[in-house]
Amino acid sequence: MGFLDFKNFLKSENDKQIKNFYNEISVLVVKFNFCLAFSKKFIVLKLFADN
Repeated sequence: MGFLDFKNFLKSENDKQIKNFYNEISVLVVKFNFCLAFSKKFIVLKLFADN
C-alpha cells in the first residue's frame, strides 16, 4: 500500500463517514418533524374532544 493509496483510502473513509452523518441527521429531522406534526394533530383532537 503506497502513501497515495493510503491517502485515497482515508479520503474515501472520511467521505463515507460524512455521508452517514448527514443521513443520520436527515433521518432525525424527519422523525422530529413527524413527531411534531403528530403531536399537533393530537393536541387539536384533544381540544375538540374537550368541547
